[in-house]
Amino acid sequence: MCIEMNVGRAQDQGNEFVKKGKKHYNDAIDCYTRAINQKTKDASINSILYGNRAQVNLLLGNYRRAVDDADEAVKLNPSNVKAFYRGAKAALSLGLWPKVAELCSEGLNVEPANKELQSMKKQVEEKQVAEAESKRRALEIKSKAEALVSALEKRKLRLGQSKYRQHTGLRRPSLDRSGILHWPVLFLYGEFMTSDLIEDFPETDMLKPHLETISSPLRNSL
Repeated sequence: MCIEMNVGRAQDQGNEFVKKGKKHYNDAIDCYTRAINQKTKDASINSILYGNRAQVNLLLGNYRRAVDDADEAVKLNPSNVKAFYRGAKAALSLGLWPKVAELCSEGLNVEPANKELQSMKKQVEEKQVAEAESKRRALEIKSKAEALVSALEKRKLRLGQSKYRQHTGLRRPSLDRSGILHWPVLFLYGEFMTSDLIEDFPETDMLKPHLETISSPLRNSL
């Protein structure tokens, strides 16, 4: 428990509690909070206090509080690089990619050679690119699925249960950019215990050319 009311002593006592380990982190937060509540007119000291409390909240996994404290710290002192880093690290744990990028960029404006901020910024930029690509693919898949359903409904067609999966695999009908349906077509020859699969049969094609293609290897073998 923090017993010092003087700003400097409360800050020092908070630092001592941090050094003692996790069991004393809440005491450290109490000390920094007491110091902050003294409302000293020195903005740089207040910035350090908020930055220190942000660090302890980060260590405790209180990521939202850590971000808020880091924001206060950099408002009071825009040169507090440690606060930028601590806030960015907490935001990273919350998955707040834009916030991480913002704090890293602002911190690097103060200290361009800071390796930790550089590394974190690169990491979050890669995550943002991957996330954007994942969303793009999901939207594309959704759009294609909706277009296929619409095309089937217009033709008054309904897909039944998948049969003969051992022959067709996971192939399903698809819709091309021209709005033409393409089907996997399976031919079963019960008397010979064989089958043929046309993987891509456009609805605009005639059956005869495909049958000729299928039967030509058989004729050549005779």
